[in-house]
Amino acid sequence: MSRMKMDNVVFNRSLCDSGYQVDFVIGTTYSLDFDTFMSLPFSLGFMGEPEEEMLQSPPHLFAALRMCSERLAVFCNFADMQIRPQSRKVYCALMETSVFPVMPRTTRANPIVNFHPKIWVVKETKEDDSADSRVKLIVMSRNLTRDGSLDCICVLNGKIGTGEASQEAQRKHLPLCEFLDYLKRFVARTENRKEISAKRRKISELINDIKRIEAFDIEGSDYDDYAFFPMGIGGYSGRGVREEISTAREVAIVSPFLDDRTLALFSNARSKMLLTREESLSREAVEPFGRDNIWTMNPDMLHNNLGESVDLHAKMYFTTAANSSDHYLYLGSTNATQGGFDRNVEFLLKLHFRPYKITFDDFCSFFKRDSENRFVNWNGSLEGSPREPSEYERTRDLRKAVESIQQAVFQRENDKWAIIINVLATPERSVRIHPLVRPDLEKPLKGPETTFRGLALAQLTEFFVIKLDGLERVVKIQAEGQDWDWKTRDDELCVKMGTECRDCFMDCISFFLSESKSVYMANWKRRGNDSLISNESTTESARFSAVYEDLLRIAYESPESFQRIRSFVEGLPENIVPQEFFTLCEMVGKAGIWRNGKWMPATR
Repeated sequence: MSRMKMDNVVFNRSLCDSGYQVDFVIGTTYSLDFDTFMSLPFSLGFMGEPEEEMLQSPPHLFAALRMCSERLAVFCNFADMQIRPQSRKVYCALMETSVFPVMPRTTRANPIVNFHPKIWVVKETKEDDSADSRVKLIVMSRNLTRDGSLDCICVLNGKIGTGEASQEAQRKHLPLCEFLDYLKRFVARTENRKEISAKRRKISELINDIKRIEAFDIEGSDYDDYAFFPMGIGGYSGRGVREEISTAREVAIVSPFLDDRTLALFSNARSKMLLTREESLSREAVEPFGRDNIWTMNPDMLHNNLGESVDLHAKMYFTTAANSSDHYLYLGSTNATQGGFDRNVEFLLKLHFRPYKITFDDFCSFFKRDSENRFVNWNGSLEGSPREPSEYERTRDLRKAVESIQQAVFQRENDKWAIIINVLATPERSVRIHPLVRPDLEKPLKGPETTFRGLALAQLTEFFVIKLDGLERVVKIQAEGQDWDWKTRDDELCVKMGTECRDCFMDCISFFLSESKSVYMANWKRRGNDSLISNESTTESARFSAVYEDLLRIAYESPESFQRIRSFVEGLPENIVPQEFFTLCEMVGKAGIWRNGKWMPATR
């Protein structure tokens, strides 16, 4: 874990480290953008940020999603998935077994509860012979979207031991384990989708791995201790953290969203600072903190010449203890609101600074003396337009509609299919819905059933678009059906997506095998232009030789990667896998043997 600093971080690059192979990833987010999700398999499987050409290339996008989805489970708020009009919706079905909406339990006192944490847990294994494994914990304030706002992130690494950790370590890490166990409840138990059953098993295995971690590494950092604070799940609330912050001698709050009641609890500190969005301020917030202690984003960041708005989205709380010189930093997903501390499912990481490493003034100076001048002392007026309605208020009726949906049933009708959505009750307000890939079938959501007819097999999906008063969200509805086989649907999807990819199949394999994806994409684009004037048989012969050599290399250097390629191919319908690839695999088999768990050249 690095020292506290303000730096530009590309989230996808935080998922992987050089020299490590990603085994499994659990991610959490409030909102999920499908296009952003599609970039994850590239980062998980191939290291580094994907180039735009990769995301626009059908064969490479298909191959990455298909190959890496088994290593990914992302949990999001149940009514906050979004997709752009120009997105490749046909590929979204490949995300079904990796995306899990979470609908937290509500009460009469709290009728609207959101799933709001932003924590990622990554299991990695070293690529060399040591086979050392570790768990990487990424706690941040960023959602899985392309939003350009300023966020915060902290990364901890913990080596997985050979036996159980000490009881003290297990107690320390118990809140993290119980948070992951909470997530597992939203992975539906199913017997006809082995990919989902495997996710439940992998989450349990990851929990057991954490129980074998003695400590997450904080050596060399400014911190000497840490603690995990999930909120809104059984046995855990935000009241304890709120009490710690409200009784501190010095408090600095970084929160884009506020409410007056929560902020009033934090305003009794001897020294205080507030960094927030200007539209979140009210007279009740300004008076206890004082104008001199309130900072907002520089208006130039919000309205720059490029038309790109950069706003504040980080959530941090720096405190100095009331009766000591101990300094703490809480960071994660929790806003300074009642929703954040009292209602939502959230996650905060608490860090204790080493003695003499930082002061309250030091922390505040990160923002007050920012070299890029991103923050300014607030000097605005409160006599402006009223606050916009909160996200809770804007989406209340839409959420009620989502809660009224029970399940979807796929039903064969001659050579086509129908989707029947079971609805408990017709929503009070007009809500419209359609299957993700068939906007032409949009109709009102009504109980007891809403039916869509005339779908092809490859168009059947658990993702639906739901609309209400200008709000548009994607929801996932668990589906089933008599004589229904998910593998048949998946094979049909592969054929549909593979039709445009069949002639590019060897390109997909070359893509997997290439050591530099950037160099590969450059050569791939150049080859496309050169093929217009070159001899086709010569080009295919050269590609055949190159793939054969790369297969030999990867089989020797990384048997696990070679096995993943084999699993990818075995999961495809035979009619989109060229016969020449099977010939290549046979040749590799004759050229090498497995020895001590590794591919070795055959003796000559």
